Amino acid sequence: MGYTSRQYNFFSEPIGNFSTAKDLRQRVMSAWFSSVQEAKTQLAVARSRVAHSEAQVRRSQAGLHQAEAELERMVIWASMNGIVIDRGVAAGQTVAASFQAPTLFTIGDLRAVNVEIAVDGPDICRLRLGQKVSFSVDAYPDRAFAGHITQIRKSQHTKESAVTYTVVGAAKNEDLLLFPGMTANSDIFTGDTPDALQVPNAALRYQPKGVPQPSGSHVWVPAGGGIRPVAVRVGVSMRA
Repeated sequence: MGYTSRQYNFFSEPIGNFSTAKDLRQRVMSAWFSSVQEAKTQLAVARSRVAHSEAQVRRSQAGLHQAEAELERMVIWASMNGIVIDRGVAAGQTVAASFQAPTLFTIGDLRAVNVEIAVDGPDICRLRLGQKVSFSVDAYPDRAFAGHITQIRKSQHTKESAVTYTVVGAAKNEDLLLFPGMTANSDIFTGDTPDALQVPNAALRYQPKGVPQPSGSHVWVPAGGGIRPVAVRVGVSMRA
């Protein structure tokens, strides 16, 4: 009787299946990890694009604000209400901003005017702020305008050895009769003494020849075919 010998490997197939499943799991995990990394990369790129877009929006807003400010500056507003006295530009002329901006218009409020008075050096010490001023102009010789002193400037002006100081008086001009540049003849009231006798300054300095000079202030008046001194008390003096 003969025997046939056969060998069976019962573990070869399962071992091969286990190895295939492990490889498949590793492949799946690798693919999942790659997908996650790719998604993270795409998220980072998207966030970068969002940040870039937001920066562009901020730059555009800044440009818009600058353009609005420049558009607002296109309109030139006067700093005060008044009447145009002089015009330095013509319609259509280009106006450019610079350190030395050109004068476009000279505007003044002619309802209130200032008069500049040249006062001699010996008289300037008698003036005070608020003293009354009366002046007239050649255009209206029969009308006197009233005002008061607002400035006593300390800067002297010398012309032909004569020193003068500028005193500024303010006056109302509701009727708009006074124009800039008019020449005015002014009187400043330094004092007021009612019911006082007024004599020329020359009368106080007069001294007849051959007659003794009395003491004190006096004036000479006619008396019995001659003259005699009369004592006086000098009050307010107005220089001629």
